[in-house]
Amino acid sequence: MHSDSQALAELALASQFIRPGNSASVDGRALNQAFMVVCYDQGGRIRSANLQFLRQFGCTLDDIAGQDNSRFLSKSTQRERLASQWSRLSEGIAHCEIGLWVAAGGREIWLESRFIPVADAGGRVEAVVQIAEDVTLRLSRGSEESSQVAAIQATHAVAHFTLDGHVLWVNQRFLDATGFERSEVIDASHSLFLQPEDAQVGPYEEFWQRLGSGQAFNGEVRRRRKDGSELWLQAVYTPILDPAGRPTKVIKYASDITAVKVRQIDFEWQLKAIHKSNCVAAFDLGGALLDANDLFLEQMGYALGEVAGQHHRIFVEHSHVHSTEYAGFWHDLRQGRHRSGLFKFFAQNGQARWLQATYNPIFGATGEPIKVVMFATAVTEDRLLQAEHHGQIAAINNAQCVITFDLDGTIADAKEGLQNPVHNPRHGWIGS
Repeated sequence: MHSDSQALAELALASQFIRPGNSASVDGRALNQAFMVVCYDQGGRIRSANLQFLRQFGCTLDDIAGQDNSRFLSKSTQRERLASQWSRLSEGIAHCEIGLWVAAGGREIWLESRFIPVADAGGRVEAVVQIAEDVTLRLSRGSEESSQVAAIQATHAVAHFTLDGHVLWVNQRFLDATGFERSEVIDASHSLFLQPEDAQVGPYEEFWQRLGSGQAFNGEVRRRRKDGSELWLQAVYTPILDPAGRPTKVIKYASDITAVKVRQIDFEWQLKAIHKSNCVAAFDLGGALLDANDLFLEQMGYALGEVAGQHHRIFVEHSHVHSTEYAGFWHDLRQGRHRSGLFKFFAQNGQARWLQATYNPIFGATGEPIKVVMFATAVTEDRLLQAEHHGQIAAINNAQCVITFDLDGTIADAKEGLQNPVHNPRHGWIGS
C-alpha cells in the first residue's frame, strides 16, 4: 500500500475520535472540516463517521453504526460494484470512485470517495477508511457544460487551432461547410480556408497575434470552400486559457450564413440603386423625419441636421396641414396601408417641388408598423412643362375657333362660341 495513502487513512481514523478540548493535530482537525470521513471494519460495516458526514446525510452515529457499507447507495448496481471492490480493499488495494449516495429524505448526493485500507502491524487489514467530498454541484455544472458543448457541436461548425493557426481538430459540420476531408485539414494552416485576396500577410498576422494574446474575435468572415466558392461564416474565435491565464489554443465556433449574406448583398445593391435614382426619406409613425438621402435633401434645399426630427408637415402647404385629408393620410400609414400619388412639397426657399411618391409602412418582427419610408421621383420640371402646355392650349382656345373630329370625320369636340357658321359638304353647317 502506498505510504501516503496509509498515513492519510491513519490520520482520518484517529480523527474520528476528536472531541472539543482534545489536543488533536491541526492536520486532523483540517481533515475533518474539509472532508466526510467514514470508518468501516474489514467486513464493510460502519464503525464511525465524522460530523461532516453525519450532518450531510442527516443522521446520527447511533443510527448507522453497524450498518453495511451499502446503506446509503442509491441502486443495486452500485451496491454490487462496491461489494466487488470490497474484496480488493480487504487485500489492501485502495479504490477511488464517484458514486451517487442517498441522504435522509431521499436527497441525492454525488460523492468522490477514496477507500483506503488500514493495516495493522502484521500487515493485516483491520479497517477501511472512506474520505469523501461532495461533488454534486461540480458534476451538475460539468453536466450542464457538457450538454452545452454537445448542443454547440450539433449546430455549429467547430475547429480547434494552435496559437499560430494550424488545425488541431474539426467537427463534421465544419467539414460539411468547407467541403474538405478531415485528412486534408488536420495540421493544415488556417489560411487554407481564405480567399487569396484575404490572406494579406500584415492583417492576417495581426489577426492571429491578437488571438495569441488572449483577445477573442466575433463577427462575419469571408472564407473559401475546397472548390474555391465563397463561404460566409458568423464566427467566434475564442482563445482557451490554462489555469495560469495563458492562451493554449484557439477554438472557432461558426454558422454558415452564405445564403443570408448573398441575399443581404443583393438587397444592399438594390437599395444603393434606388438611392442613386430616387428621393428617399424615412419617418417615424408620428411623422418625424428619421433619415433622408442626398437626392431628397437637394430637392428640399436642406441639410440633414436641419430637418432630422422635424415633422413631415414642414414640407407641406400650411393650409393642407390641418385638413382632414392630411390627418387621414397619416392614419392610413400608421395602420400599415401604403399611399402613393403625385405630391406637392415646398423647399426651404418656398418654391414648390413635385414628387411622384409612394409611402411604404415598414413592419417589425411582430408584424406591426414601425416606420414609414418614402420613395419618390422628382417631377417638378415635367409638372411645370405640363402646366406651360396647358396654359398655351388655354390661350389658343381663347383666341381661336377650335373643333376636334374623330378619324371618320365625326365631331368629337368644339369650342363654345363659334359665331360664324361653317359649311361642311359632308356634315352641313356648323356654328350657331
